[in-house]
Amino acid sequence: MDGATAVIQLNRPDRKNPLTFESYAELRDTFRDLADADDVHAVVFLPNGGNFCSGGDVHDIIGPLVRDGHEAIARVHPHDRRSGQGDAPLRQADRRRDRRRLRRRRRDHRHGG
Repeated sequence: MDGATAVIQLNRPDRKNPLTFESYAELRDTFRDLADADDVHAVVFLPNGGNFCSGGDVHDIIGPLVRDGHEAIARVHPHDRRSGQGDAPLRQADRRRDRRRLRRRRRDHRHGG
């Protein structure tokens, strides 16, 4: 606190201060507490280590989804399992995506890209 101003600094300058599930929870709790603080009239976010925030932490948030592969997607979209096809729709979507990428690369190569 600096007078009637609450000062917040993310503290992972080595990674450009990314947000994680933990930091989201800490910010949520902080703002809930500040909502009841009669002596706070402003909140200021300051940079740390030359960076404010790089956004969501790819390793902590996206990493588990990538590591778990299709199983994580199936958990998010359980209707794929109920269809009795297992992860077949996901594999088909991957093949379609890969074919589109290959066609795009061939087209770009033909046109000098």
